[in-house]
Amino acid sequence: MPRTRVVLSLASSSLLSCGSPTPIAGTGEGSGESGWDAQTSTGTTAADPADPQGTGTGGGGGSDSGEPPPASCDQVDPPDLAGVDADGDGVDGTVCASLFVDPTLWVPGNDGTVPSKPLATISDAIARASEYSPPRAVLVAAGDYAETLDLRGGVSIYGSYTAGFAARDLETPTRVTGVLPWAVVGRNLSDDVWLQALELVGPDATEPGASATAVLLVDNPAVRVTLEGLRIVAGAGGEGEVGFDAPPAVAGLPGLHGIQGGEGGFANCSGHGGDGAVGLVCPPVPPADGDDVLAALGGAGGAVPPGDCMGSVCGEHSIEGGDGSRGGDGTLGDGGIAALAPGELGEDGSWVAWSPTTATAGLPGAGGGGGGPASYDVDGASCGGVPQVTNGGMGGGGGAGGCGGAGGQPGGAGGASIAVVAVDSGLVLRSTTIVRGRGGDGGRGGNGGMGGFGGAGGLGSIGEGVMGVQAGRGGDGGGGGGGGGGAGGCGGMSIAIARRGAGSYVATTLAVESGEAGTPGAGGQGGVSPSWPVMHAPDGEPGCEAAVVELLEP
Repeated sequence: MPRTRVVLSLASSSLLSCGSPTPIAGTGEGSGESGWDAQTSTGTTAADPADPQGTGTGGGGGSDSGEPPPASCDQVDPPDLAGVDADGDGVDGTVCASLFVDPTLWVPGNDGTVPSKPLATISDAIARASEYSPPRAVLVAAGDYAETLDLRGGVSIYGSYTAGFAARDLETPTRVTGVLPWAVVGRNLSDDVWLQALELVGPDATEPGASATAVLLVDNPAVRVTLEGLRIVAGAGGEGEVGFDAPPAVAGLPGLHGIQGGEGGFANCSGHGGDGAVGLVCPPVPPADGDDVLAALGGAGGAVPPGDCMGSVCGEHSIEGGDGSRGGDGTLGDGGIAALAPGELGEDGSWVAWSPTTATAGLPGAGGGGGGPASYDVDGASCGGVPQVTNGGMGGGGGAGGCGGAGGQPGGAGGASIAVVAVDSGLVLRSTTIVRGRGGDGGRGGNGGMGGFGGAGGLGSIGEGVMGVQAGRGGDGGGGGGGGGGAGGCGGMSIAIARRGAGSYVATTLAVESGEAGTPGAGGQGGVSPSWPVMHAPDGEPGCEAAVVELLEP
């Protein structure tokens, strides 16, 4: 865009002086002609390079060095997209108020103050330009630059200059490929900044779920950053992490057999099994029920058969004890619920992903009931013959319930891809093209853990005597509930411009291209519960859908 040439009065020329550090004025005492050709911008000197000063007698400023003549900085030629040299100093821009960058011509000792002595990096030029008062502009030759530009207040950057800075070729860009995490960052700027005729390529995110931002502007509410004639290419957001699968839950311990004492199985996360009955005393000690746990009921102890402890019935046969009942199964866990939205722009310019609801664990199973004793029979002398005693056996202990399965971990959200972020910052876009990137895919939710098996009930022992029979078996513990599947992570957004907070916003002749949202992650499978019949906990929900957006504002 052509700009109007501005000629300042002597009273105002100091405002646009080359600043401090003070540039060195010509000191030659000759009248030699300058070797700088304002039309061709090429050196025409035939003088000894070791003696760049003129050799005649006369005013300073004569130079055979191939440089443009020293400028008084009383004329301003802001670089424009048409490449017009409005002040006639051979460069589209103001030579005495600029620093130059061209790594192909750089040699140690260059200070960047003239086109033939350019600096090697844009970052170095920005730092040096900010030390002048007022700050200088930075003019950059076309080519590829792998660096992140840290903006300084008042230091503008203009690209696409040909070799020697004699002209500008917008078809041959100054391409800045950012190193992590941005291509351009501007924080707490004290004055306006202009970026012109550059291609800014944002780096791809390298961490799982991380977002990619090409241009980040934060905390610049009183200034404006103008992006003119730029092509901004956003990097790709990172893929969301896959949620971990929950491991199988711990099984309940079995109950002891009657001959071992008939104790119920022990558990530290579920219901204990009930102790088996003690059938070696008259009357026998009845079996214990299994422990209740949370929503599951413990199994009932086995039935105690009638017996003859007084010897009133002669020749009674022993009766087997009843088996303990199985403990109740644990309740299934709930599957995770996806986040309502992929995320939002934070106050520091970072993308904050929303979290899904965590899947819940299955509840543990209850303990099995203890086994009942066999009946007890005493035949006294009144029955004739030799007195006989038949003791009932020990009931088996009930098995402990299985532990509940853990819920699957949710998948991570995919990172957003954002070309330009402006938080509390003035932003102007002119004749600029933004190429949106691809948001990261959401991670798959983890599978829920399988519930633990209930412990097996112990076997009852055999009672004494010829007529001794089996005591009851302990009931098995209930199975633990399976854990719910984890929710999938949301897909990553693809955004051209994201803004929040204070600061003006103007966009003219803005083109926005491409862009692809990340795919939502699948929900994890619910864990199995070893119940009867076998049951599956609910699966997690798939992650939420992302979108491709041109302008995102609160």
